[in-house]
Amino acid sequence: MNDIFVACFGSIKDPRVNRTKKHLLIDIIALSIMATLSGHTTYEEMHLFGLSHYHWLKTKLLLPNAIPSADTFRRLFNAIDNVGFQRSSVEFLRRLSMLLKGNDIDVVSLDGKSMRGSKEPSKNKSALHVLNAFSSKNKIALGQLVVDNKSNEATMLPLFLNLLDITGSIVTIDAAGCYKNVVEIIAEKRADFVIALKDNQPAMFNLAKESFQLFDQGESDIRVHTAEDEIDSGHGRIDKRLVHTMSADKLLPYIDKAWKGIESLARITHVEWKNGQESISYRFYITSLKAGSPTLILNSIRAHWLIENNLHWALDVSMGEDASRIRHRNGALNASWLRKLVLGILKNTSFDIPKLSIKSKQLLIASNPSCRIPMVLEAF
Repeated sequence: MNDIFVACFGSIKDPRVNRTKKHLLIDIIALSIMATLSGHTTYEEMHLFGLSHYHWLKTKLLLPNAIPSADTFRRLFNAIDNVGFQRSSVEFLRRLSMLLKGNDIDVVSLDGKSMRGSKEPSKNKSALHVLNAFSSKNKIALGQLVVDNKSNEATMLPLFLNLLDITGSIVTIDAAGCYKNVVEIIAEKRADFVIALKDNQPAMFNLAKESFQLFDQGESDIRVHTAEDEIDSGHGRIDKRLVHTMSADKLLPYIDKAWKGIESLARITHVEWKNGQESISYRFYITSLKAGSPTLILNSIRAHWLIENNLHWALDVSMGEDASRIRHRNGALNASWLRKLVLGILKNTSFDIPKLSIKSKQLLIASNPSCRIPMVLEAF
């Protein structure tokens, strides 16, 4: 096994008692990643993957006591520290050059997702709700944090932000995360933000709404900048979006000083034509970006919507997250992070066949893992 993999994942604290260790922690983690890359996502499937490819795996891993059982995978994932697993994984991706800073500004989107399969009605336990951070530039999950329920997202966001490396990024959050302490932490970490506004912050929401209404009526002396998105069409409808931005300078007397770093207000106008009928809706945002950069603000808002398709939808459809029946809280979190890690690797992997889906990539790897896994994971 390559030193890169050992350096990254070897730092995870082994929670097992020494006398019960038959298998190396680093072997179990490596085997779980390779099995998931091949589409084997349950503990039983990981065990069978190991048995099927034992002779090749023996050339890559130590495997002092052959292949771990499904119960061994289960016990380890139930016990290892989830935050440590995340940090090791992100460092591994960084070493594989999948988290290059580059010259482009990254948009880091924060949004919640429920893991429906973790629900236990017989024990009156609701499904786990997890906050996810997603890099739109790298198409990789940067972190996750469990919350008690959707209503607690706001209280957990500050803690989550402190766990993430967001310096130099643009952080996007929906209206559920529009709070003064959230904005303050983002500013302290030297990042920008674009955060949706709704009536959970009535003073700011009404200020934004009324300010743009005055502009619409020609009664505002604040300069407004505009950028248009490409027109989308399909499924019998046409969608057009444009953004208007205005500087917050002249509005500062009406903004609570506890709102740190707000440079501009933004409004997205969504015009939809369907069945010959036109409908118009508006969304409002606060941002630390300058009003003179409406295209950047628009692109940041669009990037936030990618987390739903590129992460949440892919986890359920391609990685079978909703179908997972892992009910142990920590085990479910670690299994979810394993899927996100592998999903990020697959999204950044190109094969000689263009435009392959995630599932197709897994099938291709499964057809010849001894050849394709080393190609995907250069650290092996």
